[in-house]
Amino acid sequence: METLVTGFGPFGAVQENPSQRLAEASGLPFQILEVSYRAVEAFLSTAPRFDRLLMIGVAANSQRMRAEHIGRNIIGPTPDIEGIAGPAQIDPQAPYQLGSTFNWCPLPTEIDFSMDAGTYLCNYALFRALQTWPNRQIGFLHIPKVDQVPLESQLDQLHLILGTATGPSQTLAPA
Repeated sequence: METLVTGFGPFGAVQENPSQRLAEASGLPFQILEVSYRAVEAFLSTAPRFDRLLMIGVAANSQRMRAEHIGRNIIGPTPDIEGIAGPAQIDPQAPYQLGSTFNWCPLPTEIDFSMDAGTYLCNYALFRALQTWPNRQIGFLHIPKVDQVPLESQLDQLHLILGTATGPSQTLAPA
């Protein structure tokens, strides 16, 4: 099964995005996206072949990793890094929400199930990916900042989710 992992670059107060480091350290093909609606749309139209996509984004106020199960057809007013604010509704012709198609089992106990991917770009990316690829496994993993859960622990959990666990990960080199 071809798996693709995505992470996001810096935005706002998050100058070093841990999702980028996790995607790069996943050991799988990855892409890093700018935190912009345009970048998400460009990715959707040019992504390489995959069967399973796991998108990773930071939830700066979170204490734990969260497996997102719902992408909602809404976007809040917070602008992306290009200054573009999201529309109130992503697609007026689409349903209110779409369920993740990612196989989260077994989900490590250190990771919470979540039914709320927020109203910013992470929710947008999840909803649009589910809409674009309804017959592929699509998931979104929110991660906390590294002062809440060390990056090495997050990488260990990521490997368990992806079925690539080989034991505790080595210490990640500083970016």
